[in-house]
Amino acid sequence: MENTAALSNAPESFDPVMLTLCARLAGTTPDDYVQRNEEILTCLEKFEFPNSIKTEESYRQAQAIKSLLSGLFCYAANTNNPEFERVADAENRWGRMMAQYNRRCLIKDPKTRSLARYLLWNSYFLTVNLRVALEEAKRQGILRRGRDDQGQPQNTLLVVGLEMKVGDNVFTVDRRGREHRQYVKTIGRQTFSVSQKYQEVVDETFMDSIPVVDETYRHTSIGDHKHGARPISLRYSERDSILQRFVC
Repeated sequence: MENTAALSNAPESFDPVMLTLCARLAGTTPDDYVQRNEEILTCLEKFEFPNSIKTEESYRQAQAIKSLLSGLFCYAANTNNPEFERVADAENRWGRMMAQYNRRCLIKDPKTRSLARYLLWNSYFLTVNLRVALEEAKRQGILRRGRDDQGQPQNTLLVVGLEMKVGDNVFTVDRRGREHRQYVKTIGRQTFSVSQKYQEVVDETFMDSIPVVDETYRHTSIGDHKHGARPISLRYSERDSILQRFVC
């Protein structure tokens, strides 16, 4: 068991068990966890109001600050810190700024967007040439190759350029008593795994021609779970677009 005597620097309202858990998740000691967050709080004004993001380098800096504020948000919430609202507002400002910048990463062309969504659809048309569809997706720049935690390429195909809401742990109940998961917007830069059926028609040469996904992207799985996006429901107009362009 953790030595709770090490928690002398924690606010009195903080549950020692919760503090120990948060510190463990942060990969540090309880004392260091408290000291780090309290130090950030003393200079919070430096992070409250973001400058506009105009370059990829400034985006990476914003991502680091947003991550810092996200950790501080949890700390302030769990300690009932009086600066909680300021921290929450600051994190939201950075999130909105990043989301605004990331709109430039979204697919603008309706046909390309239909193709991207088709590659994530649970179903597929037998008459559609899968390899031709993937070649077109590569030409349109919407494919990426996966990467492992060390940044090394993986043999997985990802789609970029789409933005989908993700599920959280909040549910609403309708008049029939059925629970419905709440879905919320993200800051963007999501990747989605291409269906396995497409992985089966590509070779090593094709995979080598796909750029490895940038580390600023975050993977989003599809399914009814926390952080998951709703399954694709391909509209009839999108189905027509695919059939008109990629039938064998």
